[in-house]
Amino acid sequence: MAVARQALRALRLNRLYPDWKTLADHAAATGQPGWPKGEDWLRARVDQRLAPEMLERLEDQRGDPTADARRAYFEGLMKARLVQDHATIGLVRVEDDRVEVEWRLDRMDLPQARFVRWTLRVGGPTDAFTVDGTQAQAAPELTRRIQLLSWHSALELALGLERVPGIVVHEVCRGEVGPARPGPSGPWLSACLSRVAEHVRRVVVDDPLSTQLLVPSSESGHGLSHQRKWAVPTTDANAARAWLADQGSRNLVYAFGD
Repeated sequence: MAVARQALRALRLNRLYPDWKTLADHAAATGQPGWPKGEDWLRARVDQRLAPEMLERLEDQRGDPTADARRAYFEGLMKARLVQDHATIGLVRVEDDRVEVEWRLDRMDLPQARFVRWTLRVGGPTDAFTVDGTQAQAAPELTRRIQLLSWHSALELALGLERVPGIVVHEVCRGEVGPARPGPSGPWLSACLSRVAEHVRRVVVDDPLSTQLLVPSSESGHGLSHQRKWAVPTTDANAARAWLADQGSRNLVYAFGD
């Protein structure tokens, strides 16, 4: 099993993170060992779009080893499942003149090899959402606001939404896969979950990679949970735990491989 797939599987990612199997397929499509660099993730996306044209050009070069290798690469990309930005809004409840929804937004920062899933539980007036069965559609202005805020931290998104008249923020979760650190035996892949919610009263931050994270003040009434976890090669597990201890971190470390 490829290293990227092993690491992603070891992280035990739930529905609050991007789909790990799609990430593993995209990593495999890059043709790179270990955890691909940002440019590799992006190149696979671009090359997939170019694949039909390139296969047509390579058709008359069958038998040439270089051309055959290129054709195999593009044929593989044609079948590959690559990560994409995607959004869905599911209806939670409608009561009187209020609508509550669960908004899921996958935002992929390919150049930085960071992959984020936002899961938002928000409520608003009926004119903020159009309901169709179990799904909903948000007003264009609210959609634009969330798309802009989704490039920021969980707390910044929650605070930004609270400024929208009539919108109530029940929960904001930001599940991120990446980045990876180079280790002695292979990549140390990390995933981080940030949560701002009505039931989160304290500020708990354990992330050695975040040095400038916005946290709520004690007077704000907001809580924040922000914690990272790691998947590392089995032979690096002790080194990873020692490094985390030096950082004052109690991050979970999962081992993969032999």
